[in-house]
Amino acid sequence: MVSFEDGSSIRARYIVGADGARSTIRHIADIEFKDPFSGESYDEPPALPSLNFVLADAVLQRPLPKGIALDRVTAFFDACFFLIPLSSSVDGNGILCRVFLGYVDGKQDLPRNPTPEYIQSELDKRNPFDEKLVILSVKTGSRYRTRSALANTFYKKIGNSSILLVGDAGHVHTPLGGQGMNLGICDGVAAAHAIAQHLKSANLALSEQDDILIRYAESRRQNGLRVITGTKKLNYMVYWNYGWRRVVRNAIISTVRITPFARKQLALDISGLSNRE
Repeated sequence: MVSFEDGSSIRARYIVGADGARSTIRHIADIEFKDPFSGESYDEPPALPSLNFVLADAVLQRPLPKGIALDRVTAFFDACFFLIPLSSSVDGNGILCRVFLGYVDGKQDLPRNPTPEYIQSELDKRNPFDEKLVILSVKTGSRYRTRSALANTFYKKIGNSSILLVGDAGHVHTPLGGQGMNLGICDGVAAAHAIAQHLKSANLALSEQDDILIRYAESRRQNGLRVITGTKKLNYMVYWNYGWRRVVRNAIISTVRITPFARKQLALDISGLSNRE
C-alpha cells in the first residue's frame, strides 16, 4: 500500500521509484544509497569534495578558434575546461556550446546561476588559444559537486508489492555527456520489460517469478556501477596535472583522439548505448 500526503492511499503490485536522488520510495524501502568506493552515504551531509564544477549552455561568438572541432568534445585537462558545441548558428553570429569549468581545489562559493560575465571571466583565464572566446549569452547553467552513490539493490519485495528503482533513485554520479539521463531511460525500458515478463509468469514458481525482477536489479546495478567507475576515472585524470602523470594522461587523450575504434567506444559509453539490455 502507498499512502500520500493528502491521506489517500492505493494498493499496487508494483511501485517504481523514479523520484530522484532524494527518493522517498528508496527511503521508505530502507535501501542503502552509498558511494560504492568510499562508502559515504548520500543521505548524510557531504564531506568536502575535491572537485566542484560549473556547467553552462552558453552562446559563443563565431567563428570559434580553429582548434575547436564542431563535432566532438574539446577538452583541456590542464585548465580543467571542456567545450562541446551543441548546435548550428544562433541568430547568425553565435553557436550554442556546453561549457564545463572544473575546480580541483574544492571551491565552494560557485554561482548557482552563472552569469555571462562569470563564464567570460573564467574563459579568459583558461582559454589556451590565441583567439578570444566571447560569450554572447548564457541559456542555462548551474553548479555541481562530484558525488556518486549507488543503491545496494534496485529491487525489494515488501509484502505483496515489488519495488523497483530507476534513474537517479538508483544511481547518481558526476554529469558527463548526459549519461545520467541516458542510463535512467535504459532503466525505465528495462523495468517495463521486467514487469511485463513478471506479469506473464503466473504459471511459474514464486522463486522463479522473483528471479525476473532480481535479474533486472542485478543488471541495472551493474550498469550503474560501470558508469560511476568511468566518471570517477575521468575525475582522477583531472588531477594528473604534474610530472609523469600529466605525460601519461595527455598520451592517453591523444591516442583516443586519433583512434577511430577508441572514439567510437567512448561515444557509445558516454551516450549510454553500451548499457542497453
